[in-house]
Amino acid sequence: MSPLESIKLFSQKISFLGKLDKQDFLEDLASTPHHVLGYRKRARLIQYQTSKSVKHNIYIVPSLINQYYVLDLFPGCSLIEELLELGFNVTLLDWQNPRPQDRFASLEEHIFELIDWGFDLSKENSLNEKKWSILGHCIGGTFSIVNQCYHQREDISFINLVTPIDFDNNSILSFWSKKVPLNLNLMVKQWGQIHHEFLQLSFRLMEPMDNIQKYKSLWKKANDRAFLKKYYAIDHWIKDRMDFPGRTYQEFIERFFRENNFIRGILELKGKEIQLHRLKQPVLVVTASGDHIVEENSAKALCGRVEGFVDEIELPGGHIGCLLSQKSRNLLTKKIEEFIEVQYAH
Repeated sequence: MSPLESIKLFSQKISFLGKLDKQDFLEDLASTPHHVLGYRKRARLIQYQTSKSVKHNIYIVPSLINQYYVLDLFPGCSLIEELLELGFNVTLLDWQNPRPQDRFASLEEHIFELIDWGFDLSKENSLNEKKWSILGHCIGGTFSIVNQCYHQREDISFINLVTPIDFDNNSILSFWSKKVPLNLNLMVKQWGQIHHEFLQLSFRLMEPMDNIQKYKSLWKKANDRAFLKKYYAIDHWIKDRMDFPGRTYQEFIERFFRENNFIRGILELKGKEIQLHRLKQPVLVVTASGDHIVEENSAKALCGRVEGFVDEIELPGGHIGCLLSQKSRNLLTKKIEEFIEVQYAH
């Protein structure tokens, strides 16, 4: 390509991208049909609608850091949509942005009161109460497993989707939490909520070249509308962050990251030690090959430490990429279906 042709192409792409209305790509964001079953404090419970014959129930507990709809980005790029197609009844605990008073909400309030409320309400609105799985995404999975270790519910299975369990690992987050002298008391006192800007910057610093690669891809595929749709949907989701309630953040960093109390068997909540090794229910551990946020050894720490059956699958992609790739989602939904069928074969 001659210099003149390169300049012309450059001008065309700049003009094209400048005229794009990003909202055109966001109209069907998180659009899988659903209704709200109820509200409790900062949370709401969503039930997704399906015309399929329900064969199993899945209650989803998303991460507290990101908006839930990375699991339901848009039609054709939605884990929830694909679960519904397989005949699952799906409910989801949407944490929503914390209210001003939620700065005082405790770790116990999130792990027990809100997760329990969502699960109980899901069961009340289900036609089949006996077959249940809880799918926990990232920290939502950590909280769900802690919740189960306390309650020891029967007739339930777990899907841990890129979920940290052992916080003493080689990840950058583990290093920062132990080595960087953050004054958590001061942060909570000054901010109340831990600002999403602080959290977002932390994740960006883990992979500082990501933004450059992102813009290179945008430039290369500027004329590909399918690419642009996913690009702008992901970009919108990344920027649509939530604050983290101050007290819960402080307790979580201290008890899990700094002290690693859960894996050590000395995590005490509601006056009771939470013992991981007593978990009897089956668990599917889902990891991602390129995950730099939840490393493989952290997620797989359940293996050999619990009484129940543990199955595993590693998906291609990173911590978020494994949810956005059609190949990864196909592998995941097929594995979930197989895992559940085995558990409830009798």
